[in-house]
Amino acid sequence: MATAQMLLKQTFAQQVEKVKNDTGIELPKYYNPAAMNPLRYANQIQKRKLLWGNKGKEAETSSAPEAPVNEPNKSSVSSNKWQGTKFAQDTDGKVASKFMRLMGIKDPNVAQGSSSSSSAGDIVKKQEEMFEAMQAQYEVARATTHTMRGVGLGFSSHAKPF
Repeated sequence: MATAQMLLKQTFAQQVEKVKNDTGIELPKYYNPAAMNPLRYANQIQKRKLLWGNKGKEAETSSAPEAPVNEPNKSSVSSNKWQGTKFAQDTDGKVASKFMRLMGIKDPNVAQGSSSSSSAGDIVKKQEEMFEAMQAQYEVARATTHTMRGVGLGFSSHAKPF
């Protein structure tokens, strides 16, 4: 004779099995099927796989026919965007190579190869001038905030009688 509890367990087991057959995702044993909806869990796992899955393979297979022929490669665009980046403290190129790796550029040698032109020197000079101007502005603002203490709203040189 089957009790209500046994029928309920059997129903939950059938529901878990149906979700496994439909989606291919099995509810882990440590989850109670009575407390956890197996279909909702399967949907959550599918969304997680889409979010954290390997986008490189999926993008090549799904968007390859739709991509225009004249569109440049994404990695070449990102390397072109950051190829002229120079750092003041970088004397041996280690800082620039680390920056390129952090930006996701696979081959930093390609990006550094075209940066030796005369326009790169002009860009470096402009950057240095801009940083010097910003440093001077910072020093003026710092001097103003530190030397002008007690000046401003609510402060005065003489006390007013009430």
